[in-house]
Amino acid sequence: MSGLLSSPPKLKGVYLLMVETADSVSITLPGNGRTAIPPGTYLYVGSAMGGLVGRLRRHLRGERKRHWHIDHLLDAGKVVGVVPLPMNDGGEGECAVAEYLMGEVGRERAVAGFGCSDCGCYSHLWRVEGDFLHTKNKPS
Repeated sequence: MSGLLSSPPKLKGVYLLMVETADSVSITLPGNGRTAIPPGTYLYVGSAMGGLVGRLRRHLRGERKRHWHIDHLLDAGKVVGVVPLPMNDGGEGECAVAEYLMGEVGRERAVAGFGCSDCGCYSHLWRVEGDFLHTKNKPS
């Protein structure tokens, strides 16, 4: 019992990464073949059901094996914003956030097939302008 209290459980959830790239990224996406992602600022939604802290540390460190689509984008860019969203929903929150972002940012700014090869979403990556994470939440 004391071990349970001394080491907190892994915090699961969904996260948003804002990534800036100076160079274009070429990646193979399911159903779309080779896709060129132009330089710019992108907003990505991912899930970390094994633990938010570990997943975010992995994304923030420079050297990593390419496992997920986001790894290719991170190799060419840098993380300029992070929003952890703790939740214990078995990973369904990732798609709910993606659906919300599709409505807010728009399908025309989405990179079709990015980050969603294991679900039915159109995308988990959008090209955004400026500091979307802050400007979107400013009071009017």
